[in-house]
Amino acid sequence: MFLRTKKYAIKTGTTDNDHWVVGFNPDALLMVWTGTDDNKSETSGYSKITKTIWADAIEASLKDKETTWYKKPQNVIGVPLNPVTGEFVTTGKSTMYYFIKGTDPDYYISVSK
Repeated sequence: MFLRTKKYAIKTGTTDNDHWVVGFNPDALLMVWTGTDDNKSETSGYSKITKTIWADAIEASLKDKETTWYKKPQNVIGVPLNPVTGEFVTTGKSTMYYFIKGTDPDYYISVSK
């Protein structure tokens, strides 16, 4: 496991012969791909190697930078929703979805009542 000193947003992807990680924060954007050009299957260990390369590279590039993150605009609100049903969640597992005020599900439910 790698040591993470900054906050990042990342997405990974894997096929039988490709492994990639893309991630960013306000100060950097980095994508790492490992794989083959001949569609030959790779071992599952490549996924971990790709993530380690990404983490080591981004951390090294930002080692002297102060930690920063994005500020949420005042007209944006977070709504906890069930990621499968889209229903509001008050307890238990949920995912925070962000909406511009007036476009959120709660607004449409209260307007239609």
